Amino acid sequence: MILAPWGHGYEMDVQSVPDLLTVSEFNTMTGNRYAGQDVQSQINAAQDAIRDYCGWHIATNLKCTYTDDSLPRKRLIQLPALMVTGIESATVDGREVFFRFKSNGLVRLDIPTYWDEWNAIEITYNAGFTEVPAVTKDIIAHRAEHALAVPAGVQSETAGGVSISYAASWTSNNRATNLPADNLVRLNPYKVRRVL
Repeated sequence: MILAPWGHGYEMDVQSVPDLLTVSEFNTMTGNRYAGQDVQSQINAAQDAIRDYCGWHIATNLKCTYTDDSLPRKRLIQLPALMVTGIESATVDGREVFFRFKSNGLVRLDIPTYWDEWNAIEITYNAGFTEVPAVTKDIIAHRAEHALAVPAGVQSETAGGVSISYAASWTSNNRATNLPADNLVRLNPYKVRRVL
């Protein structure tokens, strides 16, 4: 199982959550302008920032396990995911319980007794878009391209009689991990909202 920073683990045969944008897709989107540069690290930085902001992996549809360590008894659980397509099991203290769920990750448990154990609730579910949403690919490509186009710390360059100044510096908005406000607005539909 791979543990995620968003409060659950992934049960997968691979060692990492699949990328939201591949290097090949990035190269196609940018006309191969950045071939030979470390594109993968910039893609990783941008997609990690997006997943951190949204609070879940977004795509693809994966089998996940969520463990709730809350006390006391809790009947409503907000899974750290949207696009929940199914729940395989829900247990309290190792006993299967009846449940209902919504695709936004809200789960109602029918819990007949009180429990006093940490990590008492465990829910195994499937969540994630089968296709990566186009908006996430677009933002990743934009952030990665921006980071590659403006080298870290460079504010201006001069070669011969030609001088160029950049509007952004490393301390500004050119990092792949820095998501500007307009990007956040576009990502809001994919952000997990805690309703409890």
